[in-house]
Amino acid sequence: LQNQFEIDIYTDTEKVSKEITDIFKIKKVSAFKPGTEKDYRHVIYQIGSNKIHASSYLTALLNPGILFLHEFVLHHLVKFITIGQGKKEAYTSEMEKYYGHEGAEMARLVHTGRAASETMYFHFPLFQRAVERSLAVITTTEEIKRNIRKAFPDKQVYIVPLVDGESTLPEKSEARAELGLKDEFIVAQFGIVSESKGVDDLLRMMQQVKNPKIRLALVGRVHDDYPLKDKLKEYEIEDCVISTGFLSRKDFEKWLAAVDLCVNLRYPTGGESSGALIEMMSASKAVIIPEYAQFLEMPEYVAIPLPMGRDRNELLRKFIEHYAEHPEPLEDIGKKARQYIKDNHSPKISCLKLLESLKEIEKRGYDDLVPMSAEETAMFQRLLKKTTVQGRKR
Repeated sequence: LQNQFEIDIYTDTEKVSKEITDIFKIKKVSAFKPGTEKDYRHVIYQIGSNKIHASSYLTALLNPGILFLHEFVLHHLVKFITIGQGKKEAYTSEMEKYYGHEGAEMARLVHTGRAASETMYFHFPLFQRAVERSLAVITTTEEIKRNIRKAFPDKQVYIVPLVDGESTLPEKSEARAELGLKDEFIVAQFGIVSESKGVDDLLRMMQQVKNPKIRLALVGRVHDDYPLKDKLKEYEIEDCVISTGFLSRKDFEKWLAAVDLCVNLRYPTGGESSGALIEMMSASKAVIIPEYAQFLEMPEYVAIPLPMGRDRNELLRKFIEHYAEHPEPLEDIGKKARQYIKDNHSPKISCLKLLESLKEIEKRGYDDLVPMSAEETAMFQRLLKKTTVQGRKR
């Protein structure tokens, strides 16, 4: 977008790559004072359900702009901003405001440690506050748009596809040799290893497979709350599962090149575009994906859809055992996947879609905002101050 706009970037992280700092002005979120420094044509907030978005979320509530929403489940983020800062009452207030008595009761269970399942958060997505306080919404999938429109029928929502990372990969044989992989059929999941990524299904599948050459690679950081080592021991599958932990970009790309078949079993979902899925497909990999939600927005021929009935674990095992014995179709699926990403997720296409969205927003005008009370405003101001101080320490 740099040819269309003069762009300032506000962040609370100290780690910004040189390729960005050489081009753009980087400023602290705490320095963002609308109307005092310059009159921006647009202010866009990038927000997903991760603590790294905390200061963006709080600033967006206090200084509304265009919300670029990565997913409609923001519960993890709101929990970090409130309970994570020692403000249990703020969490309860948000849950009760949007989900009534049921929300307040669930908040009580969270406080007492009796609502430990990560999937609970998906039933109480907590995106409403961010959308209410946005002048317009941009997102990446129709699934997110549908969920926003259910709650806010008149909200203007635009789709801008997530950009492909365009990896430069080594040859498969070279990567396998460097990683010490022999004559094995490697099934891989890329990204954070957690309950909601369907890892339990994969581990149970590995317990049942009959083909000894099939190995599972979990490529990425293990979530702090996910007991992977205990599960591997419980299922007695330590020898057939590889857990890489967090990797450098170079090593990540080696694994991406080396594997035979990929899985992306996110369930439940916040409707998000998966950066890991896009990278797998861009790398010409066939990927098994759930047959539901935003995954249905992809044509069947670019991936391997897994029906989400009660027998999905058995089907998953059969799919993987079949392709381990008959891998020939995987190359063709991978080629179609790569072409699909080129046609739909290139930087050029994303940029054009974003420009079109901004022009339409200018044409229609900004949406009306839901006001906040003086007490709510003061609460979010206190949380922002506390969060940005911690952000500088991270």
